[in-house]
Amino acid sequence: MQNIIRFLLWPITCLVQLTNKAVAHFFNHPNGGLHFAIVIQTIVILGMGTWIGLQMMASKSGPLVPTFPKIAVEAVEAKVGNFEQFVTVVGTLRSNKSVVMKPEIDAKIKEIFVKSGQQVKKGDKLITLDDDMYRARLKESESKLVNARSVYKRAQALFSKGALSEKDKEDAHANLLKSEADLEFSQAQLAKTVLYAPFEGVVGIVDLSPGRYLKPGDELCTVDDMDPMKIDFKITEVVLNKFRIGDQIEINVEGFPENKYHATIEAIDTNVDPLAHSIRVQGTFDNVDGDLRPGLFAKVKLRTDIHQNTIIVPESAVESRGKQEYVYIVEQGVAKMAPIRTGARNGESVQVVKGLIAGDKVIVSGQMKVQPNYPVFIIPPRTQGK
Repeated sequence: MQNIIRFLLWPITCLVQLTNKAVAHFFNHPNGGLHFAIVIQTIVILGMGTWIGLQMMASKSGPLVPTFPKIAVEAVEAKVGNFEQFVTVVGTLRSNKSVVMKPEIDAKIKEIFVKSGQQVKKGDKLITLDDDMYRARLKESESKLVNARSVYKRAQALFSKGALSEKDKEDAHANLLKSEADLEFSQAQLAKTVLYAPFEGVVGIVDLSPGRYLKPGDELCTVDDMDPMKIDFKITEVVLNKFRIGDQIEINVEGFPENKYHATIEAIDTNVDPLAHSIRVQGTFDNVDGDLRPGLFAKVKLRTDIHQNTIIVPESAVESRGKQEYVYIVEQGVAKMAPIRTGARNGESVQVVKGLIAGDKVIVSGQMKVQPNYPVFIIPPRTQGK
């Protein structure tokens, strides 16, 4: 084919050369006018011959159009389904229950019964403190109470005989009551030398050693109940009416991108933040495997609306020129531009109101390399195998 085209284009080259010579000869030869007329006739004849040859080729092999290499594109079929509108907010994971264990008395650590990350049940012994001083105080309180009871009993007997004033009897009674209170206080102080797990959970990092002196309020370790797990997030007042307690929400946790968790809204705050115009919401979901930890960030997907039986395409497929939106579809191995009218969007997919039908193969990647009527071939989307 290339040799034939060269053969047919050869007369054109000759025409250019002959024209140049004819013009020069016209101005230098006495019979230049006659020669120039002959040259023009020759040019016309050769031009018509070339044109006829090209038309004959076109009639046999089709129109001469430029050819382009096929371009690899990713495409998916436009589908009919229920299109969900949703908003995405950031939330923070919380323990179902959480406590920081702290002593309420001054004492040294006597013994540690747990290790970091250990699972404990309610009532399990965690740490004991040196109780020698508190046991001594308890014995002293018990002794004072015995004495106070004896004094009060004797005062009652003397008062009944008229040998003791009522004021002295009341003083003896007040001393008895004080001794009883002192005993209860000593018993309570002694009880605080043992720290128990307040509920079932997991112990955090235990960075303690026996013999360490503690003061009231010093942090010892944490105990967290992490199943179920809670998530706290905020929504704007604009979408407040879209949600109710008991609604299901979808959660994606950073660090666990392959897992999707489904939580239930269990509480919506009664107050709106006057500055941000947002409302705090809390959900709960299972964490049976214990993989998740309090404090992790998560993306919360909240459905606000749903459109049924509508055409849906990925967001990456839709492009625009001015106000006109369009997609590229593949028909018989060729890219075609299809103007469309879109409806709702959710950041992942787009509702197509007009311009597509179910089954249209819509290009979702590679459309920047194509133009209308470019030949293309489809490769599977990269996300298909995931």
